[in-house]
Amino acid sequence: MILTGASLIKTLIVLNVHHHSPNKGVPRWAKTIFLKYLAKMVCMFNEDDTSEDKVVPIDSEEPSEANSTCSLKKEKDLVAVPPEMIQLCQHQLAKEAKMEKTDQYKQQWQRVAAVLDRFFLISASTFTIVTLLTISSVLVSNRSNQN
Repeated sequence: MILTGASLIKTLIVLNVHHHSPNKGVPRWAKTIFLKYLAKMVCMFNEDDTSEDKVVPIDSEEPSEANSTCSLKKEKDLVAVPPEMIQLCQHQLAKEAKMEKTDQYKQQWQRVAAVLDRFFLISASTFTIVTLLTISSVLVSNRSNQN
């Protein structure tokens, strides 16, 4: 009964963190505790260290087909863009930037929840194994004392 209750509480904590509002990011103290120290402790390494941050140089001497078809060769090819279109584009870019920011916040909270979930799994498994070994040793010592 106690294990079931503890498991339920742990599940509620993990789900609450996982579905946290993405309007605010993970606080600095929580990043330090959960994403830096606790993540290393439970062998969950940062997935951001992959090839995303590496910049691949582009050979600028050979233009690609897409660049050559889109390039404008003369000034008379330029088209005047109405200000409404520029405002619409700026509005759309601002919306996308906000969505990207909330996605980053959401991923941070999900990462914290994953670290917590792994920590709770390891702690529950350790508790169960220690309890099993303790009960087994008590039973073995009682049987040896009876003989």
